[in-house]
Amino acid sequence: MKRRDRTLITHAGNDPKNNKGIVNPPVYHASTVLFDSVADMHARGRDKFNNVHYGRYGTPTTFALEETVAALEEADRAVAIPSGMGAIAGAILSFVGVGDHVLMVDSVYEPTRFFCDSQLKRFGVETSYYDPLIGGGIAALIKPNTKIVYLESPGSHTFEIQDVPAIAAAAHARGCIVIMDNTWASPLYFKPYRHGVDLVVHAATKYLVGHSDVMMGIITMREEFFKQVKTQVHGMGFAVGGDDCYLALRGIRTLSARLAQHQESAIQLAKWLQGRPEVERVLHPALPDHPGHPLWKRDFLGSSGLFGVVLKPATVERVNAMIDGMELFGLGFSWGGYESLMVPSSLTTARTATKWDAAGPTVRIHAGLEDPLDLIEDLHALLDRQDDLHPVLDLVQERDLRGVGVDERHPREEELEHLGAAGEGEEQVVVAVGLVEVLQLLYDLESPFQVLLRQVRLVQDVEQGTHGLAPAGRNSALLARGVAALARACPAPAPRITVGLRNSTSSLFLTWSSR
Repeated sequence: MKRRDRTLITHAGNDPKNNKGIVNPPVYHASTVLFDSVADMHARGRDKFNNVHYGRYGTPTTFALEETVAALEEADRAVAIPSGMGAIAGAILSFVGVGDHVLMVDSVYEPTRFFCDSQLKRFGVETSYYDPLIGGGIAALIKPNTKIVYLESPGSHTFEIQDVPAIAAAAHARGCIVIMDNTWASPLYFKPYRHGVDLVVHAATKYLVGHSDVMMGIITMREEFFKQVKTQVHGMGFAVGGDDCYLALRGIRTLSARLAQHQESAIQLAKWLQGRPEVERVLHPALPDHPGHPLWKRDFLGSSGLFGVVLKPATVERVNAMIDGMELFGLGFSWGGYESLMVPSSLTTARTATKWDAAGPTVRIHAGLEDPLDLIEDLHALLDRQDDLHPVLDLVQERDLRGVGVDERHPREEELEHLGAAGEGEEQVVVAVGLVEVLQLLYDLESPFQVLLRQVRLVQDVEQGTHGLAPAGRNSALLARGVAALARACPAPAPRITVGLRNSTSSLFLTWSSR
């Protein structure tokens, strides 16, 4: 009887009857496997990929994981690999040799591009990149020696949706193998084998494991390709440990619940960001205004937590400052875990067949399992703080300190009396920021210029040290870099930078002099 996905997630790979009634498959740690006799050793060796023969070929824990992923993806077989990149390399190398050609989507995961341009090139394999939106037109790019057409949909960082059935049909008509990276959608939200794909690769590190604590890759395939792929990855020395397989299995048991929350939160964040003045456009295939939405709606069963945001024109410093200031969104590679992440996307050098044309910088967001309202509040506070910091960052970029003001928010004369007004030849900027962050800035600042605290009204005596201050956070570090950069941007002679605080409004005063 065919089972639905949520039932497969719960039961596939489990065999309590043969494990003394224990629900979860046990963890096998194995290198050496003992045989009953020489005859037994030879018999198992004749079909070593389907038997427990040696630790590197797999154990019952490995087989349970592979069986589960294959069932979810409607594949015949699966092979576990120590990393997602290992799965990509193993799948490609299973079908190419010297003199062969690979057609690779131009929006592919950057490490895949590096592998093709370095390792495959050294092996005498040519790679050509194609427009992700080419569809059936890819037939014109297929050469007599083309062995693989490789897809990744949506595109990494830019989220183009490919017409998988059209590309697969054109590839098969010329005898090519079709490989697809299905990490974004997972086996739940896209079924590659229904659309003509031959092999599928996953960075199981991401949604399948789901907890940011295991490196893992999976290749799924039709039965006809199993021996060829298994022979290749075995020859490359790939093997996964029992503990990692167990953690991957445990992660899969909650995949449907986690992915539903990732999807809901990401769409909520994406819609909110669409209404922000700083945002040019949101790159999320599930949004109706996304160019690939019709294809996504036709072929996909859902969307995950990963999407992109194109900002309006802004400096690199401004975008970096924005990301540095996040509280709930971590700055780190990978995604698919329970935590939210944000990274800048470097796209100008990552294309060769197409040009990425955007109004401003692009960032990639992964919506984790936090409450989406808290994530929106984090984004809202950060974008509002960025509005306050823009004049300082613009000043650094323009390297011009003359006559600069900040949103008409210069202090009134009576507010400057206790601080000491700017002297002749000096300019003053006000940056709204929390009181504790200002104090931490004064202790963290690394600048070759003099920094003076003019006046701070606090219960604690600041001169006694950092007692009572919160540890340095990303906001104070951002300010420290901004002030240090401001100092470095001043024209010679080196200026004297003075920092003061208006306690009544918790605003930071920066006064400089180039005399």
